[in-house]
Amino acid sequence: MQVQISHQQLQSLHWPGWRAARQAAIDRRAPFGTCTAADEREAVVLIRILMWPVIGLLVTGVWHFTIEAVWPDLQTIFVPAVLAPLLLAYGVWVGYGAVGLGAGFVMAIVAGVILGVLPLGLEIVGFGLVLGRGFDHGLLAGIFGMSYITFGALIGAGFARSGIARQQ
Repeated sequence: MQVQISHQQLQSLHWPGWRAARQAAIDRRAPFGTCTAADEREAVVLIRILMWPVIGLLVTGVWHFTIEAVWPDLQTIFVPAVLAPLLLAYGVWVGYGAVGLGAGFVMAIVAGVILGVLPLGLEIVGFGLVLGRGFDHGLLAGIFGMSYITFGALIGAGFARSGIARQQ
């Protein structure tokens, strides 16, 4: 009797439909190096999230670099405490916009970090090396800028997510 019950329990392993279902699941997986529809959607959303903030931040960074190159005394005015609200606003823009386009909280933070690479590069290359303030100064200022944009993305995404939660 015990042998019959064990045999009945193992019938599902010998059922031909089980192998077909397993093979169909394997066939549905995308081969290595290809994108699925979900990957493409995330990439499109990320591009839509970042397009205008990147353009705005590039214009702001180029303007900042240009006027400091022309008037070096502005270095004493453009200190981190002055630039922090501007960078925070860019981060809020990205975080809030990401959630508004359907991205999750983590994707909004990733978008903020990606946007934060711009001031990191500008500070290291532009202000640190080109304007002669040194690599260490540029790196420190760049990490500061990246951090504030990421903080802003956290604020914007959290604000947007809390608004969505109240509406539902």
